[in-house]
Amino acid sequence: MGETSDKVSGKVKEVYGAATGDRRTEAEGKAQHARGGLKGWFERMRQSWRRMNEAPTTQTRRPI
Repeated sequence: MGETSDKVSGKVKEVYGAATGDRRTEAEGKAQHARGGLKGWFERMRQSWRRMNEAPTTQTRRPI
């Protein structure tokens, strides 16, 4: 699943588990929500890395 869908479905599971007293479902929801956040972080780092490596170098030599 994608970042947003993991976060949303994880939060739903977390709330459902808390409401029904099912600690296992609540823990699964927390883990899934955290996984969504981690996916987003990795995606932002990957994009940042790509931008950094694709940027043209602006270094020029000065004439003597």
